[in-house]
Amino acid sequence: GETLLNAQGLPPWRPINPIVTSRSALGFIPLADFASGWQVETILDYASMVEFTERARARIVLDAEVLRLEGRVRHGIGKKGFVEGTVGVWGAYAGFLDPVLNRYHRLLGLDQLRREDRPDGTFDYEILLPDGRVVTRDRSGVALADIRVTAGVRHNANVQTTVSIGLPVSSGTPGYGLEAVAIGVTSTARSNPIGRLRLEGSVGAGFSPAAGDLAEWQRTAMFAASAGGRLRFWGHQSIYANVFYHSPVYHSTTVPAMDAGDVSLDAGFLLRTADGGPEIIAGVVEDLYSFGPAVDLVIRLGVRW
Repeated sequence: GETLLNAQGLPPWRPINPIVTSRSALGFIPLADFASGWQVETILDYASMVEFTERARARIVLDAEVLRLEGRVRHGIGKKGFVEGTVGVWGAYAGFLDPVLNRYHRLLGLDQLRREDRPDGTFDYEILLPDGRVVTRDRSGVALADIRVTAGVRHNANVQTTVSIGLPVSSGTPGYGLEAVAIGVTSTARSNPIGRLRLEGSVGAGFSPAAGDLAEWQRTAMFAASAGGRLRFWGHQSIYANVFYHSPVYHSTTVPAMDAGDVSLDAGFLLRTADGGPEIIAGVVEDLYSFGPAVDLVIRLGVRW
């Protein structure tokens, strides 16, 4: 009921563009409650992305739809600790959303020339590097995603620190999952300025050694930050918004879609079916900086107990 509602914060989020997911374990980790039992959450993210950026000696073309379905299980340890495991599946496709999103952006009056210049329902992922090499990635059917293990401590009711380790066990086509172990440390804090409004933010730092066919251009250290809130507007139902930033994970390619940071807005509804029942997550993630690797649109559906 009310105690569980007050304990639950914003939905978790981490970038879905393979440019970032193949390098980083960082993301927004919501504040965990003090329950000592099991907590379970599953979220489906379906992303449509079109990146087409060309410079004098470099280029990236990324036209794909990516599915990510993850389940998280958390268990409290003692009075303040907890551990969490995340497993899931992913896939990369030509997709079907291009015509829908073209109409959607035209209706909003948004300029999406990169998307409209591409033919509908196609897949392409190719990187031309300044040294002349061309790196291509293929589409993939449903495959195992990387596993993430997180341990955290709740310093008090409003502050926690977590350490996450991403394990490169992804199957399917190379280039979407981690190619080396990634580590991230994140601190999350919240505040309740008024009864119905909760503010929540985080800062994090991460490391992953250079690996794979893009190692020469990879950054090994990275950081992330977020700021958002949820407003309970009726009964147990809430709206939420969360701005997330992830620092660049590549350098010197001259292509902004690789060398720039990810800036995205996760927003939507948090709907509780009944007192003590599961909470439904229904949201979208939009790109706030069109030159970076954040993707055009992500549709989010999830449930947590």
